[in-house]
Amino acid sequence: MATESGEITIVCNHCDRDIPAANIDLHRVHCARLEKCNICGDMVPKKHADEHFLTAHAPCIFSMADQRIVTCEFCEFPLPAVDVAEHQEVCGNRVSNTRAGGGGGNGRRRRDGNGVSYKRLFFTVAVTGIAVLMGSLFFQRKPLRGRDK
Repeated sequence: MATESGEITIVCNHCDRDIPAANIDLHRVHCARLEKCNICGDMVPKKHADEHFLTAHAPCIFSMADQRIVTCEFCEFPLPAVDVAEHQEVCGNRVSNTRAGGGGGNGRRRRDGNGVSYKRLFFTVAVTGIAVLMGSLFFQRKPLRGRDK
């Protein structure tokens, strides 16, 4: 077969593409390492064929939203979003039993309605204040000598 420019091409037996005759030997060596996907027809390296199937064609069990990390509203423990409902059911019962005088649980209180933990906020402000104070002590500007004011 010839192209519009008059160059002779040969059809590759492996990928069914027209390849210029001058490049066919090099192409065959390269193409022998590839495998045609039965589903989409893409040429994929043989060693990555399974990975290609899993990423491009396998059904997805969980969405990325299910895998994000969220914190329990009762104990502030970080866990995957898909597990948070079950955890909070158990954790909430444990906290309510503790408040009612029952045993068990860690006794932590639920955050206020706006989601602020005042203990954590106070700690953050205190640490920030200490850091600013230390920074101002260690990184004071030294007056330049020999200059008139």
